[in-house]
Amino acid sequence: MGGDFNCPLNSFIDKKGGILNPRKSVISTIGNLQEELDLVDIWRVKNPDKKSFTWSQNEHMIFSRLDYWLISNSIHNLVKVTDITPAIRTDHSATMLKLLVSVTS
Repeated sequence: MGGDFNCPLNSFIDKKGGILNPRKSVISTIGNLQEELDLVDIWRVKNPDKKSFTWSQNEHMIFSRLDYWLISNSIHNLVKVTDITPAIRTDHSATMLKLLVSVTS
């Protein structure tokens, strides 16, 4: 499951600038969904201490990581690369992941 959740899950590491009030109900709902479906924020799993952001408002110097890939914990070891890269014509960066896929015949 991936997309723009419009909320940093951890304001201290996933947000820079602006008001640091966490949206507790949204964070709780996402956390409950992750727990119920055994999902992990794969970018954070692979980058536990890294600060990188997927959205910015340069005029006010506000940066947040709002976009996530929440994947099944049972396949997180198949993710070989996950990255945040610039995207064109949007205020969001692209969140990319590459999976190891084996083909058997």
